[in-house]
Amino acid sequence: MMAALRVRDIMRVEPLCLKPDTEITAALRQLLAGNVSGAPVLDTNSHLVGILTLKDCIRAALDAHYHNAWGDSVKRYMSQPVETLAPQLALVNAAHFFTHTQYRQFPVVEDDQLVGQISRVDVLKALFHY
Repeated sequence: MMAALRVRDIMRVEPLCLKPDTEITAALRQLLAGNVSGAPVLDTNSHLVGILTLKDCIRAALDAHYHNAWGDSVKRYMSQPVETLAPQLALVNAAHFFTHTQYRQFPVVEDDQLVGQISRVDVLKALFHY
């Protein structure tokens, strides 16, 4: 069963997504409320243009501390370029991506469209249960 599992079988199909012009504090609230460590950033045409992670938000918080004010948008702090995974990728191969990078989640893209997101936790749960 494990060999047959693909990213599409365990990915979240409606992940939290952000817009580049979203205020960083609003984005941080959404990440914390959704209990996620990062979210894809989509432009007005729904193309993936970045990813905002909690690590990026820590940079924003440090800027706020040094400048005595929160400000700016997701676009300033988001990480880019974005590494993505394909939905047909075997789960064991996806697991290797997580062990060889610092990323905690990957957007899942097919035909230049975001179709989901997969996290370390998603992969670990699937590896443990299957």
